[in-house]
Amino acid sequence: MVYSAYSVEDDLGTLRVAATATAEIVALEAHFVSYATGQEVAVVDDFVLVSGTVQNGVWHTAEPVQLDDLGYYKAIVNVTDGAGDTASLTGSLAYIMRTSFSVPVVNPQTVTYTDRLTQVSGTLTGIMPGNREIVPVPGATVSVHNYGGTAQPVSATTAADGTFTASLEITAPGEVYTYFPGGPGHLNAYSDYTPVSVTPETSQLTVTASATEVDAGQSVTLTGELTWPYGLVVDQMVWVQFCSPSGDCSQIASTRTGTDGSYAVAVTPPQTGYLLVRFTSSHPFISDASARSDVVVWHPAEFVDFAAYREADTVFVGGRIRFGNVRPYPITVEIQYQAPGTNAWTTVTTKEATLGDSSGYWVHSATVTPDSGNWRAYFPGEPNRWRPTATALVYVG
Repeated sequence: MVYSAYSVEDDLGTLRVAATATAEIVALEAHFVSYATGQEVAVVDDFVLVSGTVQNGVWHTAEPVQLDDLGYYKAIVNVTDGAGDTASLTGSLAYIMRTSFSVPVVNPQTVTYTDRLTQVSGTLTGIMPGNREIVPVPGATVSVHNYGGTAQPVSATTAADGTFTASLEITAPGEVYTYFPGGPGHLNAYSDYTPVSVTPETSQLTVTASATEVDAGQSVTLTGELTWPYGLVVDQMVWVQFCSPSGDCSQIASTRTGTDGSYAVAVTPPQTGYLLVRFTSSHPFISDASARSDVVVWHPAEFVDFAAYREADTVFVGGRIRFGNVRPYPITVEIQYQAPGTNAWTTVTTKEATLGDSSGYWVHSATVTPDSGNWRAYFPGEPNRWRPTATALVYVG
């Protein structure tokens, strides 16, 4: 029994035959018939065993089949074993050229917006099935592509030596490759990939803030313009992030540039830091851009009451202070004294305020020397976070 008969995959001019018999197989004969004309064009009876046994094995023609024309041929295989039994099978011989490309040469491999063309060259060759010789494939139409780019592929025709050259517009980073669709007597082929890149033009993003210092809860309006060397960058998304002084950033707003490349957006910074406006380009020839505007946010701090009074030889001072959603830690309050007839305040003691009740007030108190004069509580604040504040003065005689 003959199982199969077809061309060896990497040696198309050689016929592969798989057969089995109850006795030793002693003869194989292949008749090759043109599909186009129905005429027999060759007979081969010289086979060699390449695997298995003589009763169950695989045979190849000892040499590639010699035919005048490339194409597909019917292969009628007759097998005879030592017992005189015969069997036959009709298979096929792909007597065609396996084609391949050289690695395409791309020059330049990096393009710019003003010079997007690159030259792609290479060579298309094929393996002759009858003698395994590598020969050029002339007159073939090949296409040149940029995988990852958006430009249409271009075509070129191979010269007598199989070479070709084509100009390809690079519209985005990608990988250039060439393709031959095959044809009568030829298999198709793809080349290897050659990477190409683009050098983006520098874009510029400006930002102007309506205020650089605000009280907590107040908004800031950011305005600016997005441009590149060849004009305005319109209808593009810009993102606004708030960044802490340590550089931790989170997105708080977004908007789009208008037809004049400008933008405007109102944001409410949560604390002191900076506002970062970012543009992430979707255009391969336009770079990303960013701009920042520093902002100081003053959080509320106020004394809600303060008292100073004498009991015998002791003066007691104390009161309450409150903050907004953000408060310092620890909360230090200076108890200050002003002698009669002077303008200078002297810090007598510093107290740490403690939470007084569920209302959010923080309590501070102290016992001080019984000198007559003005007393007040003073919160020194913190740079760029809380402004200094003081109570009204209280006179103790």
